[in-house]
Amino acid sequence: MDHAPVLAILGQVQSKLLNTDFFQEVDTHVLFDDVAVYNKIIMDPQSLPRIMDEAIRTAIAKKGVAVLTIPDDIPDHMIKDNFTPNVDNFQMENYKIDDNQIKQALEMIKIHSNPIVLAGVGIKHAKKEMKAFIEKYKIPIILTMPAKGLVDDDHPYNLGQLGKLGTKPAFEMMQKADLVIMIGTDYPYAPYLNKKVDAIQIDTNADRLGKRRHVNIAIQADAKEALTRLNELGESVSNRPYLDEAISKIGQWRSWMQDVYSKKHQGVLPSLMFHNLSQSAPSDTIWSIDVGTSTAFGARFLTAKASQDYTISAWLGTMGCALPGAIAAKKAFPDRPVYAVAGDGATAMVMQDFATAVKYDLPMLYIVLNNKLLAFIEYEQQSAGQQNYGISLPKIDFAKVAEACGGIGERITTDEEFKAAIEKYRNP
Repeated sequence: MDHAPVLAILGQVQSKLLNTDFFQEVDTHVLFDDVAVYNKIIMDPQSLPRIMDEAIRTAIAKKGVAVLTIPDDIPDHMIKDNFTPNVDNFQMENYKIDDNQIKQALEMIKIHSNPIVLAGVGIKHAKKEMKAFIEKYKIPIILTMPAKGLVDDDHPYNLGQLGKLGTKPAFEMMQKADLVIMIGTDYPYAPYLNKKVDAIQIDTNADRLGKRRHVNIAIQADAKEALTRLNELGESVSNRPYLDEAISKIGQWRSWMQDVYSKKHQGVLPSLMFHNLSQSAPSDTIWSIDVGTSTAFGARFLTAKASQDYTISAWLGTMGCALPGAIAAKKAFPDRPVYAVAGDGATAMVMQDFATAVKYDLPMLYIVLNNKLLAFIEYEQQSAGQQNYGISLPKIDFAKVAEACGGIGERITTDEEFKAAIEKYRNP
C-alpha cells in the first residue's frame, strides 16, 4: 500500500510435496495474491532467471511488491548461465507532453485569482521545478504527508499539510481557492479538496486523473517534465493578494506553534523536541517517522528541508515502520545521517531490530517517545465517543534495550538533556 518496489523471495516445501498439507506448507500464492503486483511460484529451475528479471521490472514499473515462491528443491538444480537480464536497460514509460494542454492549464491559472497547489510524492524528483513554479506564478502550496519537505517546510509559500494532521492555514486557503492544481498526488481525503471549484491534475497514472474529484484539465505526464514546460511557456505573476493572505496566515500559524513549545513545562515536550531536532539535523538528514503521535507532532513541529528526505508509512499507516525504515535508509545511503522517531508502542513491536542495526553496523539516531500509552489510539477512542480501553503500556527502559542489543542508550528526562544528546549524536 505504500507503493515501495520490493522483491520478496519466499521459501516453500519441496515441489513434490506441494498440495499434500505437509509440515510448514503454506499456500503463499493465495496469501500474497491480493497485495502483490507480481506473484509466481517457481516450478522449473531453468525459468528462474527470466522470472526473477520480470519480477524486478514489474516491481519497479508498478511500484509494488513482487513475490517469488521457491520450493526447497529448486536451488539444488544446476542451470545454464546464458540469460541476459533486461533490468539494466529497463525504462519507465515516457509520457509525451502536449503543449496545448500546458497552454490550457496556464490560461486557466491566469484567469483565476486564487489558485492553490496540492502536491504529492510524485514531485520528489522535481523539487527545483516545483519551487520555481510556485514562485513564478505566486501560488501557495500544500504538500501531502509523504511529500513533506519536498519544498522547504519554512518556505513562505508552504502551508504545510491538509487534513486532521494539517494546518489551519492549509484548510482555510483551500476553502478560499478558486482553482486547485493537483500534482503527483492521489490524495485520498476527498472532503478536504474543495470540489466546488475548477481543478487541474497532473499525474503519470491515467487511472488517478479525476479519481478523487472532477478536474477540468487532466494531464498525464511526469511532474518534472510538465512543470518544466509550465515554467517555460508562462508569464510571471508579479502580485497575488491571495498569496499575501496565505503568507500572513502561515506566518501567524508558525508564531502560534512557537508559543506552544515555548511555554513552561516539565519533562520533555514533544513539540519542542521536534523543533530542536530540526534545528540540529544536518542538511542531508533522512527522516524516518513512525505512525501515531510521532506522526502528528512531526507533521506540525518538524521542519523538513528539500535537501533532506522524509519517509513514513503514509498509506498503510502501520506502526513500527520507523526502525526498519531507518535501517533501510542507512543501508541505501550509508554516508547520510538517519534520524528516526517512534512511540513506545511502535518501538515495542519491532525493538528486536535494534540487534539488526547493530549487527550490520548501521549507525542512526533513534528516538523513542515513551509515555507508557498508545496515545493516538486514545485520541481516536475519545473522538469516537468511546471509553479508553487497552491503551496502557508497561514501563520499558528502551535505553537499556539498546544497550542489551549492543548499541548506545540514553534515557532523557529534560529538554536540556535532549539538547545535549542530539549535539552529542548529531551525525551518527
